[in-house]
Amino acid sequence: MEQENKNKINTEETIADKAMLHTYTEDLTKEVKKNQGKTYKTILEEERKKERIAEEQKPLTRKNIGFLILGIICILVAFFLFYQGSNNKKQSVFSINKTTGNFSDFTKEIDITKLTSQTLLKTINTELQSPVTTDKANSINFIKIKESLDEDGNTVTEKQKVSIKDVLFLLNVRAPEIFLRSLGNNFFFGSYGCGIESLCEKKGGVELSNQNYLVFETDFPQNTFRGAGDWEEKMLLYTYQLFNLPVTLADSALFNKPFEDVVIKNIPTRMLRDETGRTLLVYGFWGDKYMIMATDREVFSQIINRIQKTLQ
Repeated sequence: MEQENKNKINTEETIADKAMLHTYTEDLTKEVKKNQGKTYKTILEEERKKERIAEEQKPLTRKNIGFLILGIICILVAFFLFYQGSNNKKQSVFSINKTTGNFSDFTKEIDITKLTSQTLLKTINTELQSPVTTDKANSINFIKIKESLDEDGNTVTEKQKVSIKDVLFLLNVRAPEIFLRSLGNNFFFGSYGCGIESLCEKKGGVELSNQNYLVFETDFPQNTFRGAGDWEEKMLLYTYQLFNLPVTLADSALFNKPFEDVVIKNIPTRMLRDETGRTLLVYGFWGDKYMIMATDREVFSQIINRIQKTLQ
């Protein structure tokens, strides 16, 4: 009996020892695995850190070089656009369009810096009635003088060409907004020599020795065409003084007279005649770039010829 009890006790102790041994072994294994995981994680982080440092220190790859070149190009493009914008803001003088800049034989300038509407109108009429050689074209450039100070405090004088919209505004010539907005900066205004032997419809005489013309450059031809049609009702009223036409405010019938369709040099035109059938105003379009106005149908034709020759 005593022996059985001893065996039982030994058995229980053995089982307990085994249980303790099993638990300790498992715990130790888990702890080792846990520490191994931490160690592996630490080692992995160190390796990644070394790779990043090596990546930063190694020579540029093709991809990095591509990004670098692309960045430089973007910077250059941005600088160019900025320079162009700054240059455009500073440049207030625009040049005469090369395609129409040479079709006149003589060019004069009128400085409108300090002129009023009436003094400008008188100056224009004086210039346009100055003798012009038969079948030659005279033109006028309207300019303003701008004064400014340079870096040293010296006065610098700059000559600026004036747009046709500014000229019309100064002369109190009113036209539909759609018409004015469609016009470009370049224009050509002048007189054509209509002597006795000229090709003009109206020839000879002191009063009719010159006939005037005006060439608009259009940016939006459809709007210019539409605006000109809307302007017809008031066109003579606002331009008879500018073109120095033999018309007064007493000629109310002429101001109410409608324009008619006429074909000149195969170009559809609009014409306003007086009671005798002579041309007062004629206008039409050449291509989609120019609108030509004249006080003589043959002068209109000659101006068309000159524009065509300059474009050849």
